[in-house]
Amino acid sequence: YPFLQSWDLSQIREGDNWLRGEPAVLGGSGFYHPRPIEERLEPLKEWLRGLPYERVVVVGHSGVFDRLLGMQMKNCELMEKEI
Repeated sequence: YPFLQSWDLSQIREGDNWLRGEPAVLGGSGFYHPRPIEERLEPLKEWLRGLPYERVVVVGHSGVFDRLLGMQMKNCELMEKEI
């Protein structure tokens, strides 16, 4: 994907806000966020609105987008929406 080289990825962070779960929890040792999604939605909206771009690409879990957009998305659905 050579076109990705021109994308500004400076705001992407990993590891500073996710915790590793115990192997016996949720069927495996995945990562989870210590705060519920409902507490994180408004800061996410504010951050997205504050970006200096006309359009941004947001990739994530449908459960987040269901709450963020107020509608249920299909698996791997592409959506264009103003927040």
